[in-house]
Amino acid sequence: MSPETFPVLRRSAAVSTVEMRSWPSSIPWELADKWRARIERNHNTTLEDLAKRGGLTPVELWLAAHDLEIGRFADVTERAAAAWLAGPHR
Repeated sequence: MSPETFPVLRRSAAVSTVEMRSWPSSIPWELADKWRARIERNHNTTLEDLAKRGGLTPVELWLAAHDLEIGRFADVTERAAAAWLAGPHR
C-alpha cells in the first residue's frame, strides 16, 4: 500500500483464490476518503487505522459507497462487489 492507496482485503470462503487474484488489491485513497463517513460509522474506527490493519473487503467498500450499514451483507455478493470495485463507475 502506498500513501495514495487504500488496501482491499482479498479473502472469501465463496470464491477461489485464483479468482480473487483478479480483484483489486487497492483503490485510490481519494475514493476511500469519499466514503469515509460511512466507513468510519460502520467500523467505529478511522480510515487510517483500517488501512494499517489491512483495509476492507470489496463488500465492505461497496456497502460504504452505497451508504449502507455494515449488517447489509446480503445486499451484494463478494463477486459482484469486487467486479463493481474494479469498474469505472465507482
